[in-house]
Amino acid sequence: MSKKKQARTKLLVSVTGAVEAITAMENGADLIDIKDPSRGSLGAASPDVWREVLGVVNKQVPVSAALGEIRNIDLEKLATETRGLSFAKVGMSDATTNGVFDWRYYWRQWRSLLKRGTQPVLVVYADWRDCGAPSPAELVQCVPEFRVPVVLVDTYDKSNGNLREHCSDAQLIRFIGAVRDAKAQVVLAGSLQLSDLPDLLPLAPDYVAVRGAVCRGARTGRLDGALVREWATALSTSRK
Repeated sequence: MSKKKQARTKLLVSVTGAVEAITAMENGADLIDIKDPSRGSLGAASPDVWREVLGVVNKQVPVSAALGEIRNIDLEKLATETRGLSFAKVGMSDATTNGVFDWRYYWRQWRSLLKRGTQPVLVVYADWRDCGAPSPAELVQCVPEFRVPVVLVDTYDKSNGNLREHCSDAQLIRFIGAVRDAKAQVVLAGSLQLSDLPDLLPLAPDYVAVRGAVCRGARTGRLDGALVREWATALSTSRK
């Protein structure tokens, strides 16, 4: 019996609008993620931008959107605008800074407000100690309770090192194993560079997510199709 070929790690590219979404798709992005990088790690673009991107993508690939940080957004206003999005995510910074804030309650509330067909992404910040977010261990335990299909590992402070400076390969292996045991997919992000792929691909993430690495002039600069294509090509030969 021949061994079944496993799916490759896919490419998520974060975009700021419809023009960048077209560039990302034309150059090999498997999932389009909408955000406003000038507003932080998970800065939210406006729902009007979401709709413009959904229009040009036209269901060719899945589309996700960042909604901001859970303590700083109008949960109902944004969550109820998610029609057409495959995924939506909120950051967890400052969720544990004040013990009065019940982040589990607000996360469940946010999830319940999402439009039908939009799945929630649980965000784990690798620099959780510095930004007051719940620990990775706490959040993994919530995956079954929250009915989470996807877990994103990211960094909150983009000026303070990338994912691999906050997490060792051994830590990532344990974390990914725990997420898979909970029947969820894993996305790795956090200022990743092409040079990180040889070490990250053996960990078998479902997606790697990039923004700054495919822009000219850092993450708030212009998306460059040639850089997107470099990532897509690098991943096209990878196998989990």
